[in-house]
Amino acid sequence: ENMPAGEGRLYRVSPVIKYGGRLLYPESTQSGMILEDNMIIESGAVLTVNGVYSSKGNITIKNGGIINGDNGKIQFVEGKKLIVEDYASISGSADEKLELQFAESQSELESGIWIQAGGSLTIAYCRISDATIGINSSLNAVYLTAQNVDFINCVTHSINIAGRSPGMNPTPPPQINGCTLLNSNWGIAISNLPGM
Repeated sequence: ENMPAGEGRLYRVSPVIKYGGRLLYPESTQSGMILEDNMIIESGAVLTVNGVYSSKGNITIKNGGIINGDNGKIQFVEGKKLIVEDYASISGSADEKLELQFAESQSELESGIWIQAGGSLTIAYCRISDATIGINSSLNAVYLTAQNVDFINCVTHSINIAGRSPGMNPTPPPQINGCTLLNSNWGIAISNLPGM
């Protein structure tokens, strides 16, 4: 890049898992870390969560994943979400579930896991708590598989699936197995999915 004499640019190289940005390679958190801004997990990258990881921004997954390392827990501030825009995998283990804790909303801001149109989520051995909606699958999301997930104190729904628009190709039905739904106004709501 050519610049006139006397001008310059400043660049900052900083860790994505701390300051936000695009996560392109596998990274691991350490207990007590704070994500200061939005982060996008892309291109097969995997975030391994160790201890408590606080998020002041949205975390978006575009063909990547989040796994539990050691006692993994992500705490989101009010109104922040985990957004799925493509394929996402989120998992803990049978011995140690990954915790996704959302701040109880004091306003109209919604929180939880949001699967966008065209997105697909496989989630297993996790605990989702205090979200407005635990998992919200938007209209025309591709699929949802939830296995052994605990939904605790989700305000309106544990799971809300909006299905498909008329004329759209059918997708595999959602697979929800071994999940616990505690203290939500509604457990599972499904619309626009024939046969469900």
